[in-house]
Amino acid sequence: MKKPYYIILFLLLFGIRHHASAQVNETTFEAVEVLMKQEQRPVFIFIHSSWCTYCKAMEASVFKDKNIVEILNKNFYFIRLNAEEKRNITFLNKVFTHQPTGPETGIHELAQELGNIDGKISYPALRVLNSGYEISFQHNAYLNKKELLKVLRTVLN
Repeated sequence: MKKPYYIILFLLLFGIRHHASAQVNETTFEAVEVLMKQEQRPVFIFIHSSWCTYCKAMEASVFKDKNIVEILNKNFYFIRLNAEEKRNITFLNKVFTHQPTGPETGIHELAQELGNIDGKISYPALRVLNSGYEISFQHNAYLNKKELLKVLRTVLN
């Protein structure tokens, strides 16, 4: 009689473990400056907005992929930046603020500064900063798992 309970327990535990997804370790702009003094790594910045379908797709699949998570966690500092962020962000001795564009809309100065390519920003915006905080990679569009893996490996080489 105990056997069915063990099978159910095993299936539940295996199912939970099997569906547990990997997570990218995140930091903030304020913390990354301190971290870089301890260990220099490229900084991967994911600039997104709450209404961006492609951003949500990257969050749901690409940034849950175990290979991508492993590479990001081992070799990069990862920062998520909501382009509509309302709080002030201090980075490189400058305070960046939210800039209203309408009654209930706006963009954060830091998202604008980092996300622009030829005066335009689209989401998701992916940036990699080198140890001197210079942009070494920029891309404004969805990347699938295979494409992002290629980018990460190229940046590391």
